Amino acid sequence: MFCSQEKTKQLGWFALKIVVLAAALMVITRTLSTLRSSDWLLLRYKLLNAPLTFMALLFLMSLANWGVEMLKWQSAVKPFALINFSRAARETILAFGAGFITPFKLGEYALKAQFYHRHLKHNVVLSHFFCQLPQILCTLIFGLFGLLKWTSVQPLMKPNLTRFLLILVFLLILTPIVIQTKKQLKLGLNISLKTLFVLFNYSVLRFVIFSSMFVVGLKIMGNPLNALETLFGVWTMYFIQVAAPTFSGLDVAVKGGSALLVFQGIIPAQIILGAVILQYCLSQLAPLAISLIISPKTRIE
Repeated sequence: MFCSQEKTKQLGWFALKIVVLAAALMVITRTLSTLRSSDWLLLRYKLLNAPLTFMALLFLMSLANWGVEMLKWQSAVKPFALINFSRAARETILAFGAGFITPFKLGEYALKAQFYHRHLKHNVVLSHFFCQLPQILCTLIFGLFGLLKWTSVQPLMKPNLTRFLLILVFLLILTPIVIQTKKQLKLGLNISLKTLFVLFNYSVLRFVIFSSMFVVGLKIMGNPLNALETLFGVWTMYFIQVAAPTFSGLDVAVKGGSALLVFQGIIPAQIILGAVILQYCLSQLAPLAISLIISPKTRIE
């Protein structure tokens, strides 16, 4: 009976993610069908003629984003393995490449475990979980605040309905996180509150960086909104994206759909799509390319 209930919960959570993905693809398809040839020409022109200063800023922010993620991994394994930044960087990038082509990023867990001896694999998997958990919580916290501020600036729906949907979505996302966290804690990784605090701080910093990247991307493409309003909208976009499938290969579709949903009627579609393409190339495709050309080192002794 327990196994049956567990499978039902997993299927329900998976179904929710598929619904979000389908909705995102529908929004993209509907938007693309309305674009004229002049819109595509403008998108191409903006991408090819982006100011070098802003592109350099985006590149540096992308490096900072991944640098923080590498520091997170270095801190997460510290309770059982002291690794230098170079090794943390290699393992993070290689694991990202594996997760890019596997559902729910399962490849990240499997590949990171291969970098360590068998008796440490259990700790590696749990460390990866506690490395990712604060990032999800940060997205929920900032996203919730962003959605509340965004609806006050750009009303998306009636206030009562907004509050109801906020509570519903928050519970749908938070409930499986709490359940999974309890399971992981029962497995017994000895991780201190200090380490969790460090991981959470890194997660906050990373969230601020990659959400600011999208703001800069929109600015490059000609965003008519001011930076603060745009930031609230971006946080709202990521709040929606949390419920989507954890599959890096589909990230561009989910991000594009949620961005179009949030900024629809406020920012022209070609500007939104241009910003999505810029961030996807720097944050996803570039590290994927790097993961294909570097090789792992030997395991820890």
